[in-house]
Amino acid sequence: MGIYINPGNSGFAEINDQDYVDKTLLIDLINKTVEKKNKLTCISRPRRFGKSYAAKMLTAYYDCTCDSRPLFADKKISQTPDYAKYLNQYNVICLDITAFISEAKRQQASLRIIPNMIVDAITKELGTTNDNSTLNEKLIDFVNHTHKRIIFIDNDDFDSYWTETSAAESLLDYISKDYNGLTKTIAELIGGLEVKVDTIGFANDLTTFRGKNDVLTLMIHLGYLAYDSEKKTVHIPNEEIKLEFQRSIHEVKHEATLKRLAESEQLFADTIRQNEDAVAAQIEKVHAEETAPLHYNKEDSLRSVIKLAYYTYRDHYLQFEELPAGEGYADIVYLPKHDSDWTILLIELKWNHQNAQGAIEQIMQKKYPAVLQDTRREILLVGINYNKDAKAGNKKHTCKIVSLPAAH
Repeated sequence: MGIYINPGNSGFAEINDQDYVDKTLLIDLINKTVEKKNKLTCISRPRRFGKSYAAKMLTAYYDCTCDSRPLFADKKISQTPDYAKYLNQYNVICLDITAFISEAKRQQASLRIIPNMIVDAITKELGTTNDNSTLNEKLIDFVNHTHKRIIFIDNDDFDSYWTETSAAESLLDYISKDYNGLTKTIAELIGGLEVKVDTIGFANDLTTFRGKNDVLTLMIHLGYLAYDSEKKTVHIPNEEIKLEFQRSIHEVKHEATLKRLAESEQLFADTIRQNEDAVAAQIEKVHAEETAPLHYNKEDSLRSVIKLAYYTYRDHYLQFEELPAGEGYADIVYLPKHDSDWTILLIELKWNHQNAQGAIEQIMQKKYPAVLQDTRREILLVGINYNKDAKAGNKKHTCKIVSLPAAH
C-alpha cells in the first residue's frame, strides 16, 4: 500500500536468496505475544547484525495486503503451530527511524521534530490530512474500515548517533585506561574469547565508571559487545565490530593491548617455524602473568593458558578441544580456515613429566593425526609439558614440535 503502511513483502523477497540465514523462528516468539498483555517486544541486536533484515521479515509475514506463503513455505516458521493463524493477517506500520533522523539532519532541524515527522508521514499515507482528528482516531477508523488490527514494526539503529557524537570518543578514551585488567580483556575480546562480566550496578550513563565491568556493560548497551545472559559473558559479535575495535586501539595508542595481540601472533609464527624454545618461553610468560598463584600449579590451568596464549587464532583457524581422534581425544586442534594456507596444529598437553617428548609419543601411539589426514595439509604435532617440580632457574615449560608432511 505505501512506504510506511503495509509496505508488502518485496523487501523480504529481495534478501530471501541462497545466502539467507533462516531466522524465522523469531516470528514464532512474536506470535506468542500478539494481542496479549505483553504485546510490546523489543528485539535488540548488536551493530551490523541484521536488524533491518528482521524488520523486513516480520513485515512480510504479517502484512495483510500480500501473500507471503511462497516466501515462508520452506522456512522453520512454517513448522510451528501458529504459522498459518497469523500469516498475512494484520495491517503493518513499519517505521525506519534512521530515515527520519537523516531527514531531520538534512533540514538542520532538532531531533525533537521527529515525532511530528512520523505523524505527518503516516497521516499522509492514510489520506486524511484535511480533517482535525488525531492520528489515533485516524488509525481506529483505518482498522474499522479494513477489519484488520495493526502491528507496529519500528526499526531503530543508533549506530550513527553513537559514532558521530562524544559517546564514541568517550568510549575510545575509556578502553585506553586499564580499569582492573581492561587492557587484557580488550585483547582477549579481539582475539575471539568470551569474557566474564558483572553488569549489576552499572549507572546507565556515560560518565560514572568504577571499573572494567562498567566499561564492558556500556559497550553492551552501545552494541559493541554481545551479552550471553546464561553464561554472564560478552564477546565481539561479528567481524565488522572486531575491525572497529582494532581501529580504536590503534587510534588511542592502546599499546598494552597491541603488545598482547602481537605476542599471540608471534607465538603462532614461532610454532609454525618449530621454534620450540620461543614457544616454551611464551607459554611460561603467559602462565605466570595470567594465572593466580593459588591455581598456578593446577593441571586444568595449563589448558586455559594455552588458549589464552593462542587467542588470536580466529583470523586463520577454527579451534577444537578434546577432538575425537584415533584411539582417544586430542587436547587442542587448530584447523586452518578454507582460505588460510597455515599449518594444522595438534597440541597435546602433559603435566609434571620430565619433558614434552611424552606428549608427542602419546599423539603417535593414540593415532590422533589419522582424523586429519584427509585435509591434505602438513600437520605440526606440538607437545607442551609443565613440570611444577623443575629446579630453581630451570624452565617449568618445555615444548617439542614434530612435522608430519601432507598426505597425498
